[in-house]
Amino acid sequence: MLTLARALAGDSRCYARRDLPRLAPIIVRRLLSLVRQAAEERNLGVLLVEQHVGLALNFSDRAIVLRRGEIVLEGESADLRERVDEIANAYL
Repeated sequence: MLTLARALAGDSRCYARRDLPRLAPIIVRRLLSLVRQAAEERNLGVLLVEQHVGLALNFSDRAIVLRRGEIVLEGESADLRERVDEIANAYL
């Protein structure tokens, strides 16, 4: 979480995060909400690598699903929310 605070307090234009810490789901949702808000306010790009597909799609504009380094699915998050099972099958 310190890394997140530093990134949001600095003047970076892009923030990358791989798998959020193992926190209570309500805290993770709150963190993602804060990141989303900061990204919109500061025109900040965010790259989130996350295994919890449904959660990530709720806070993103676009998503890319990789399997063994190959793109198997990509699109607008709003469209992909309806395909969560397909996405899970693609990488599990």
